[in-house]
Amino acid sequence: MDRTTLNNILKIDDMDLNLQTLLITGRMSEKFPYCALLHLYKAKISAKINHLNREEALHDAAAACPSRRMLKAAFERIVEVEALDKIKAANDELEEYFSERKENKKPTKEALIDRFLREEIAIKPKTNNEAEERFNIEKNVKSSVSEDFKFVTETMAKIYLKQGNKDKAMRIYKQLIAENPAKKIYFENQIKRIEDK
Repeated sequence: MDRTTLNNILKIDDMDLNLQTLLITGRMSEKFPYCALLHLYKAKISAKINHLNREEALHDAAAACPSRRMLKAAFERIVEVEALDKIKAANDELEEYFSERKENKKPTKEALIDRFLREEIAIKPKTNNEAEERFNIEKNVKSSVSEDFKFVTETMAKIYLKQGNKDKAMRIYKQLIAENPAKKIYFENQIKRIEDK
């Protein structure tokens, strides 16, 4: 085994880990497939630089590493560093947000009026389109209450029957017979029950 290369890899600080270090460690782990330390460092470097093959490297390290404690200890430190980095980034964002809010105080009434006048916001009267839309809404409401059933279910018929609208319930059952001939006998029996009541 190339001791000097291995020693150099082990001496590299976590902040200096990069793709080149990963490639060197990967070549050495292929050359010495039973060296658990190389697989462990390959997985550690992959995780640290967020490499695409970090899952594969972790599986190799888990298979080669004789002790799960060693594997866990190596990766707990990575997780702690990543968590600290995320916390620092979040704190920086919060500080930036609050510093901007302190700088952007609420505008005065005069400033709001000046901005309103500069932007020339026009208040427009209602157009014919709005009146037409209102007419369409009323038309839709009327059509939804009309006697023409486009969509019917057995539940609708039962509801009309409970409300005392026997005629509507019978019309729905007749429409259901047309839509679902396989249940014709069942729906005809329901119509007979309604007529007998």
